[in-house]
Amino acid sequence: DPPRDRALLKALVAKVGVNAHTVTDQDVPLAAALYPREFGAAFNHSCAPNCAQLFDLLPAASPPRLRVVTLDDIPKDAELTIGYIDLLAPRRDRAAQLRLAYHFTCACPRCAADLARELHHPTTYSAPDAALVLDRARSVAFAVERHPTPSLARKALALLEHDLATHQHPALRTDLRCYLAQALRGACLFAIAAGEFGTAGVLAGRLCSAMEEFVPARAVELAVARLRAGKLAVWAGGRARVREAAGWL
Repeated sequence: DPPRDRALLKALVAKVGVNAHTVTDQDVPLAAALYPREFGAAFNHSCAPNCAQLFDLLPAASPPRLRVVTLDDIPKDAELTIGYIDLLAPRRDRAAQLRLAYHFTCACPRCAADLARELHHPTTYSAPDAALVLDRARSVAFAVERHPTPSLARKALALLEHDLATHQHPALRTDLRCYLAQALRGACLFAIAAGEFGTAGVLAGRLCSAMEEFVPARAVELAVARLRAGKLAVWAGGRARVREAAGWL
């Protein structure tokens, strides 16, 4: 029965989309995988999660093994949560992603605090230029992460920093800091790919500082960003020592 088969296929695809985990190596996505509901699919989402997924990828011939680790001391009987989406996104973007991909509205403590800030300043998003500023910030952050060039990265970061210096509404500034963090992430990875390690080191340090506002202190994403910044700092220190030695030759 083709209609019944199509309905069954759609239901299976939807279940995979909602319950699959993105397998990553550090912060590089590699695949999607399903794990037993009693473990892998049992965790609810929070935009301020107290747990994180890690994947054991070795030996290479074996399926990735999922481990869930805690990010903080967790009170007895508190719910264990993980993050389903990019935690650097502003509340409205996070809400849109969760509705589209997972079909629910998040009411976690971070979203509640962000919403309270918005409601405390109800005219923030109705200001004449607010929509334009946020749409432009979202677009340039997306462009830097998806289609970066050196010129685009410089212009995007300068634009976001100008908007932050210009606009004083707390809710609007929170959103702009999110977009700046996303742009810094994209610009840093592009600089590394281009072999511009000195520039990447500066961007990596700024990215770590920007991320600290939006992700848990022990989050895997922040740990990866700090590791990257540390490696770049070691590289820069080595180059400086080589230049210093060359000056004595």
